[in-house]
Amino acid sequence: MLERATAYGIYLAYIDEYLKELGEDSAAVFRAAGITDPEALQRLERVEVETLAEVIHSVNRHVRRSSFFLELGARIPLMAHGNLGSAIMACKDVRTVMTIMERYAAIVLPAVRLALRQHKDEAVVEYQISTPYPELNIALVEAFISTTGYNVSLLTGQSFYPKRVC
Repeated sequence: MLERATAYGIYLAYIDEYLKELGEDSAAVFRAAGITDPEALQRLERVEVETLAEVIHSVNRHVRRSSFFLELGARIPLMAHGNLGSAIMACKDVRTVMTIMERYAAIVLPAVRLALRQHKDEAVVEYQISTPYPELNIALVEAFISTTGYNVSLLTGQSFYPKRVC
């Protein structure tokens, strides 16, 4: 039997919280995604990727804020990423953080791959997201970019700004 892809259910709680903070009708967004009780899903350890994709699609239809997932990513604390967040908190330097993320990003979602390479005096982080849901792929890349920047800044005490996204 083929196992279905899942993601952490806590991410739904962060989406719900941010929608409410923005003054959006979070219940309507979740209902449009086919979810009548989002709080029950948020308590689940894992949710199916299809469920997350439906919520992302609904957010994109209802929220007129193109930066929603970039902003959301910076709001999600390291510990929301479960064991991966715990491992990152224990790292001694940014190189180790990036190595851990490269090796274990698939814990967050099996369709996520991260590659780190050095290019001259810059570190290049490449995110590869391969779900069958284009909107989910874009939302994940945006959230990963901002959460990486926020957490690297937090862990190093230095500002981190991506120079380019392509």
